[in-house]
Amino acid sequence: MSSTFQAVETLKQVLTTATDNIQSIKTELQAIENGLLGLQTNEELIQDNLLLKAQLKQVEDELAYFSTAPATSLGPKTQQASNLKNTSTLTSFRVDFSTPFQGKNWHTVESQGCWAGPKKSSSIEIPVLKPGKYRLELVICGEITKGILANTKIQINGKSLNISLTNKVLPASMMAEFDIPETLNSHKDFSELLLQFPKVVSPASLGGTDKRFLSLKAAKLTITAV
Repeated sequence: MSSTFQAVETLKQVLTTATDNIQSIKTELQAIENGLLGLQTNEELIQDNLLLKAQLKQVEDELAYFSTAPATSLGPKTQQASNLKNTSTLTSFRVDFSTPFQGKNWHTVESQGCWAGPKKSSSIEIPVLKPGKYRLELVICGEITKGILANTKIQINGKSLNISLTNKVLPASMMAEFDIPETLNSHKDFSELLLQFPKVVSPASLGGTDKRFLSLKAAKLTITAV
């Protein structure tokens, strides 16, 4: 009974936050659109307007999802995060970006992978791995404009990794090694892999029809013990 009550309260908080975010984004959109009336050629305002619309759509989709999610489960995202608690002895992990995965700031998965965006930081949740040394390989199959891949940074649990690229043309692999210390397993249910991009670009600004803001398209992630 108490768990159901807690789930309902959590759902209420999620809905309240999402509603506030929608109102805030709508207010910013209105301000930008008012500015565009007198500055139709201002490229920066136009880009900001497109980005805010993309963020508004994402928040509205999340609000619609949580509005229909069962109160006892809070949907698949919460269930997946709960399942990660049982994997603290893992020595390897893999993500296929053509199938659903746990993370933030990603577009809908596609047959060959998933585009990061619309913001400049995307995360992937991975199970807490057994303490030790690991090798990471992130395969990238798409880059919206040149220079993004070479200047993308990777962190795991807030620690920056030294990255090497296997190819100068796509598909390319971002390689790195890192350590998982003993202390992480005692207070975290998952580790966060954070990708930081120098910029995001909309194909529409390059003459295309896609209005999404994109950076890199990930194909797969493999983490193995060394």
